[in-house]
Amino acid sequence: MKLNPRPSQAPRGLRASWALSVIAGASLLLVGPHPPRPEAQTLGPSSVTTFLRSLAGSDAHDIRVNGLYGSGHRGAWQFTAHLTWHTANGDVAGGTTTLPQLAGQPPLDTVFSADRLSAEEQLGWPLSTLDAALDKVSHPDATLAVIDLEIPLHGPARLIACSANHGTHATCETRDRSGRRRKVTTDELLDQPWLDAASVQRLSAPLLP
Repeated sequence: MKLNPRPSQAPRGLRASWALSVIAGASLLLVGPHPPRPEAQTLGPSSVTTFLRSLAGSDAHDIRVNGLYGSGHRGAWQFTAHLTWHTANGDVAGGTTTLPQLAGQPPLDTVFSADRLSAEEQLGWPLSTLDAALDKVSHPDATLAVIDLEIPLHGPARLIACSANHGTHATCETRDRSGRRRKVTTDELLDQPWLDAASVQRLSAPLLP
């Protein structure tokens, strides 16, 4: 099966699954109370890989993250991510999750075919690599913050972390796979709380058009 070209940012499939995840969560507003934001310091950049590790199951190994997006409000974080891993019999599996809403539950089925899933698995960041980069994120308790792991088909992947403590004007740091800071820029952050994990977005690169 021929794979579609992987775009320079997170693949369209990943972003579509993120959109579906947050929109599904937002639809709860129509039928009942909106779930409260997670408590600060229980889920955040320094702990999200621990949550992701548990989702794949005890038999999973070589867990990789193909896309991660997180929104923070004064230290209360929500994330959506796509994972791949090897099962006990050596097959590549994968799925999408939204945290903390789906914490403790198996990831949702992946949007990718088996061939595409194998290709994504080769590009993904191991949990240890992602964890080391996330440990260097500045100001995780900012009034508004966003984290976006972008893995292109060609060229280096990057982790972008932005934070704004006063208003919506943010400082953004771009780190490479080693965790080294490669660039510091500024951007404006948009806040749409009903979008949960995708609620904070960069004006220069909105997750949902």
